[in-house]
Amino acid sequence: MKKDILKEFSFKDLYEGKEKKILKEEFSSSADYAFWIKGKYFFKSIPNLRYFIQEKLVEEIAQEMGIETVRTWYGKLGHIPGEISLNFHKENCLYISGAKILEEYKNHLEKIGKEIPKNMNNLETIQEALAFLYPESDSFAIELTKRYILDILTMQSDRISENWEIEENKETGKIRLAPYFDSDKSFTDHAAKEILQYGQRIHNPFIIKCDYDKESAFLSTYEKIYHFLTCAPEPIFEYFAHVLEQYSKEKIESFLNEINKKIEAQEETKSSILKDYECHYAKMQELLSLAKEERRGLSR
Repeated sequence: MKKDILKEFSFKDLYEGKEKKILKEEFSSSADYAFWIKGKYFFKSIPNLRYFIQEKLVEEIAQEMGIETVRTWYGKLGHIPGEISLNFHKENCLYISGAKILEEYKNHLEKIGKEIPKNMNNLETIQEALAFLYPESDSFAIELTKRYILDILTMQSDRISENWEIEENKETGKIRLAPYFDSDKSFTDHAAKEILQYGQRIHNPFIIKCDYDKESAFLSTYEKIYHFLTCAPEPIFEYFAHVLEQYSKEKIESFLNEINKKIEAQEETKSSILKDYECHYAKMQELLSLAKEERRGLSR
């Protein structure tokens, strides 16, 4: 994309109802048109409006679950549709990507001669890595698990290690997970070539992006969710059941209706998302029931 296209960028803040203009100064770019604007806003192109709707759906659910997210709006750069978000990075904080954290932990495992998981980006390995690098902090486990369950619920297909970060306050030393971001590849069509996959350590996995081989990997995905549910500690299992009960198809439809008031999406987009979620939700209910029976058998 040529630089002169970015001399001026305008977008409508859908949730505040204000028209804003942002003058282009310096920016960095990558594939698929991703730009920083004045260091305060980030624009990322999207194939179609469904991606933005998926992002907003996750944002609404996360807010109810008490998970902090990056706020996004729909906008256009010339004729190119995209999402714009505020830069959540604070000047007094350091931000370390999941990729960097896992790379450091991998180096540690190599030094002590311990086996390295094929896929490092799973829930258990992430928790181990954070415990090793930040032994003074014990706040990660619960928050990571909540986000993992949100990714399962919303069919997240892109929670790669670059899509989560740690925030460290340089003044207080406080460490926490950075706000949840980049969720537009959620509510994924089951027929798509990208679908949520899980780490190799299926007893406590974390979602990663992976190609799949038609129906076989699709079934494997749900098989691994089943393993997670059968082996999760009782409080986590109960929390998953509570979340699933809260977010029925009707609840998702109510969120879509609110979003639709702002952007007037095509009815077929809304219907497609609901159809995909209904199928996924039914499978989650089935797995939850089977896992409950399995857990009862193990406790006898």
